Amino acid sequence: MLSELTTFSISYWTIHTNYADFSSTEKNYLMKKTRFLMFSIATKHFVVVIFLLSLSQGLAQTTLQYNVQPKQKFGYSMTSLIDQQMTQMGQEMKINMNLATDLNLEITNVTKNITLQMQYINPKIEMKGMEAMGVADTTIDANSQLNFKQEYVFTKNGTMVSHKLIEEKQEELDQQAKMMKQQLTSQLKQSTDFLIYKYPTKSVKVGDTWNTSDTVDVNGLKTVRNFIHTYTSTKKLNGVDVAEITTKSTNISINGTINQMGMEMEVRGGMNVNAVATVDIKSGMVITMDMKNNSDFTMSMTTPMEMTIPITLNIVTSLNKK
Repeated sequence: MLSELTTFSISYWTIHTNYADFSSTEKNYLMKKTRFLMFSIATKHFVVVIFLLSLSQGLAQTTLQYNVQPKQKFGYSMTSLIDQQMTQMGQEMKINMNLATDLNLEITNVTKNITLQMQYINPKIEMKGMEAMGVADTTIDANSQLNFKQEYVFTKNGTMVSHKLIEEKQEELDQQAKMMKQQLTSQLKQSTDFLIYKYPTKSVKVGDTWNTSDTVDVNGLKTVRNFIHTYTSTKKLNGVDVAEITTKSTNISINGTINQMGMEMEVRGGMNVNAVATVDIKSGMVITMDMKNNSDFTMSMTTPMEMTIPITLNIVTSLNKK
């Protein structure tokens, strides 16, 4: 195209300087040839532009999936602020728990599926507002409540195959500690699950969305979750190419029966989740994640007395890869 532009410029200059000496027939012929040449150059230029645009669109397509190897390890720091409000026998209680912990993740097997084990390291919990339950404001080491590993098995696009808890060692816990362990296991899993994103099976570009749904069953509580994810941007974070993904829940229901202090209690309710994450495009692993989780539900029992306890639970979680 450059050679055509050069030839056209020289020809146009030669024609222009001798134009007065040409006959009317020659002038008409030259004008037609000039218009045709200009149209031809413009058309080819347009085709080149369209071709370059199509290349850029192709480069903007990203395949999000997990590319990890056995024995790879990933470390995270995690904070989770848990605010719980409940009304029991006409008395309103507000309980605050601030959890700070490290998380160790290890890829233990990669075949058709990926096996990952996750463990809490030195978890500490600051508790406030539990005086009515006989617990003073305090900060505790929660190793005995969180002394287990979580094992996730999932496909390369993050579809969950299985999940289980692996107890490190059995410890004798009092009723209060058992109840706390049950609550923490359920509440924190809602957050740690987001370390394994379910990616679309097709390549995506910025602005694309996809839907996911799953069912989580922990300690007798079944949570049916539906989300919509949006690929909002691509950027560099500490030299790493990352995709930013926002996640919003469309419908989440909580149902089940739990045992608290020897009493069977039926749980019914719903939840809203909003999260923003950055993920390493190369490995698929989460780099950062901030999530807000708001739940409203009831706990009911019929024996030894009939009672319904409304509960509002707000959890703000932040995860950062080390």
